[in-house]
Amino acid sequence: MEMAKNDALQLKELEEFARKAEQEGKGHAAKLFRAGAASKTARIHGYLRKLKRVKDTNTNCKLLIKEAQKNEKLLIKMTNIASTDNDKISERLFRYSVEVEKTFAIMLSGSLEYTDNQTNKDFFVCKVCGHIATGSLPDKCPVCKVKKQAFTPTL
Repeated sequence: MEMAKNDALQLKELEEFARKAEQEGKGHAAKLFRAGAASKTARIHGYLRKLKRVKDTNTNCKLLIKEAQKNEKLLIKMTNIASTDNDKISERLFRYSVEVEKTFAIMLSGSLEYTDNQTNKDFFVCKVCGHIATGSLPDKCPVCKVKKQAFTPTL
């Protein structure tokens, strides 16, 4: 499981590296980083299959709710440590993350009632803090207060 976690972190790093390379006009490096990310994704899927982590949708939601609640508790501790250390940037990041985890757990709890596609809501994700908005695009993020231009729709 540790390798899967490392690969998941590296996957996100590679995506960020590709974004930065694109900004710098280094298209070949961006392509290589995206290829590396696709490779990591394939491995992560393999780990998940081997670990038999993917179950039916209701079970997956329940698992994610437990993980979000566990993450929320850890993030609260991390927020307090950052505050004690006077690390304002980390404190803000962790505080945002606490709110995002809390909201996600609530959304997952509600989704257990209609996981059979009875309800087809649109979701928008804030690129700054990760908040997930449902239905319509908010004018500003309720967590980090950035304008609606910072949200991207999910497919």
